[in-house]
Amino acid sequence: MAIICPQCSLENPDQSVFCARCGSNLTQNPDPANHGPAQLYTAPAESVMQQSFPAPPTPGSYQQMQPPTMYAPLNVPPPPPTVPLSTQLGKHAFAGHGMPVSRASWLLANQQPQAMAMFTAVRDALIQRGLPGLNINQARLTEHSFMLESRDYLTAHRGSSTVFLYITPAGHDLYISRTTTVQTAISYVRVAIFTLLLILMIIGLAQSGSPSSLASGFSVGGAISAILVFFSYPLLVFFLVLIVSSLLAWLIHGDAGMFLRPAVMNDFQADDAALIEETVDNSLLSAAQTAGIDAGKITNPGQAYHMRRRIRWI
Repeated sequence: MAIICPQCSLENPDQSVFCARCGSNLTQNPDPANHGPAQLYTAPAESVMQQSFPAPPTPGSYQQMQPPTMYAPLNVPPPPPTVPLSTQLGKHAFAGHGMPVSRASWLLANQQPQAMAMFTAVRDALIQRGLPGLNINQARLTEHSFMLESRDYLTAHRGSSTVFLYITPAGHDLYISRTTTVQTAISYVRVAIFTLLLILMIIGLAQSGSPSSLASGFSVGGAISAILVFFSYPLLVFFLVLIVSSLLAWLIHGDAGMFLRPAVMNDFQADDAALIEETVDNSLLSAAQTAGIDAGKITNPGQAYHMRRRIRWI
């Protein structure tokens, strides 16, 4: 027999503990004398790590849902990380997905109970738009610093761009953030230039080991050898700095070949990033109307989704 939620009147499957729409506890009998709203969320203690909003099931699944972590008992410890902390210390949350190029956020007042409904509505709206090449997934990202924190994101990926959407309760309010990352393809021109410089460095170092070849009279070959020897040591320093920088890029950004990628987006990549951002924002507006939230509070960014073309300085 279905259980009617006393808060939002949704019919939940039998044996349900929490409401699938608003998260109300279905095991507690409502007090007829208390006509105020049911208590949906209790702020955790300072000593308890704040848990992130869970990912809902795939569309079309009507099986019994697990209670979201935002309503879980506060004495339940968070799950351990899937990778050792020692190997991931310092790695950013978006490591392996490119460099962030834009961010936007919205805080909707007194809309905390609509978190799950908003998450599901946005995901369904993105699927219904049917954008070619758009991959929609749910991912848990972890920020590895002195304090370990995990958050659940709804991701929309197309081409070299990925939009991360974070929807979570914030006290009595609802917080929504959107982050766009871009990871350009490895440039064969950069690979060819680095390979040529490496060959010239090796030849110059080999020539510096035989000074007798430089003691002869002036010749074109001798001049070229002198130039190679002169630039071999600066090139050696350059490659040492490049190796150290690539190691740091792998530790922080999860991309050892970051400096082999162009630092500026081309026209197609900028169009893809702007297209995904506008698609996600339109889905947010549609989902807000579906969840009964004032859609006017979610405003689009200015400058008609102008992308920051330069991803990094180097």
